[in-house]
Amino acid sequence: MNGAHMGGELGKIRNLNRLRILDKVMAIASEELAEKGPEELSLRHIARRLDCAIGTIYLYFRDKDALVDAVVDAGFAGLLTSLQAVDATLPPREQLRAAFQSYVRYGIENQNLYRCAFCLPRPANRPLLRPHQAYEHLVRLVETARAAGIFQHVATQLAAQTIWVAAHGLTSLLVLRPDFPWTAREVLISSVMETTLRGLDDLRTVNTEGKSDGGVEVG
Repeated sequence: MNGAHMGGELGKIRNLNRLRILDKVMAIASEELAEKGPEELSLRHIARRLDCAIGTIYLYFRDKDALVDAVVDAGFAGLLTSLQAVDATLPPREQLRAAFQSYVRYGIENQNLYRCAFCLPRPANRPLLRPHQAYEHLVRLVETARAAGIFQHVATQLAAQTIWVAAHGLTSLLVLRPDFPWTAREVLISSVMETTLRGLDDLRTVNTEGKSDGGVEVG
């Protein structure tokens, strides 16, 4: 084996080791953030759990805020990937059904990341400047549905936010209240989803500003 080839192999091994360490840091951080919140998160404690020097963590994150931001971003990115995996060849209403189910499934299967993305308080000095891409992806699905004649009497943002709120509310309760005597999970998910979509079918709004027939603000 020549020196150049050996150097390339060693570089790959180092990169893999870095990725493994990064994955472990993120996993532990998401677990502790979900359980304790950002105020109680300790880089030193994470280093002890990893059995490494705290300086190792600083190789990846400049400070605790950067780690928190990375975990939150990972939670949203995972949700976006889940929604993007919906089969684009499905009819528009079926795409919305699949997206709703994917949303809930993602939260249940990735509870720590989901809680970090949606349940942590947002720092006052870092306000939300725009909705995340996961929500914008749902908006595009609603736009496709409206172009096919679905939800014609409901403004796009109102329809998207209604679906988003229903999916988030259901997911959050399943994640945060696992001891509640829920009915069969798939039956419950289907019931909430169909109730939401049929409710939008029946809802009547007259313009994109979110005013109802009586002029009452609804979104």
